[in-house]
Amino acid sequence: FRPVADMKQLMNDIIDPAADDIWDASGTIVTKDGEEERGPKTAEEWAEVRRRALVLTEAGNLLMMVPRAKDGGEWMTLSRALIDKGEEAIRAADARSTKRMFDVGGELYQACLNCHQQYMAAVRDALK
Repeated sequence: FRPVADMKQLMNDIIDPAADDIWDASGTIVTKDGEEERGPKTAEEWAEVRRRALVLTEAGNLLMMVPRAKDGGEWMTLSRALIDKGEEAIRAADARSTKRMFDVGGELYQACLNCHQQYMAAVRDALK
């Protein structure tokens, strides 16, 4: 293996945009004009959400590669959690379920938060 992207590039260019697309694939926006249901409406929009979920899933594997892997223990567990949530997002897209996508989005957020809480200082150091 020969990793090309550093941690900052991986987060900014691959993981964050893919996660944002998953989070944007469900929910309700309330404005003074009423409620707007978010989420894919067409087969192509669902296919795009699925592609983004696949990118996010595979990014978990990229996190486990040296030199990105911070350790062989908790880092690997948290990276696998990203893979697990990504796979669940793929299944939600396959089912075209905005409800499941919403639930997975919350679980994905927690998986990201768990890693950031544990490793953010290490990640910041790697970005310098």
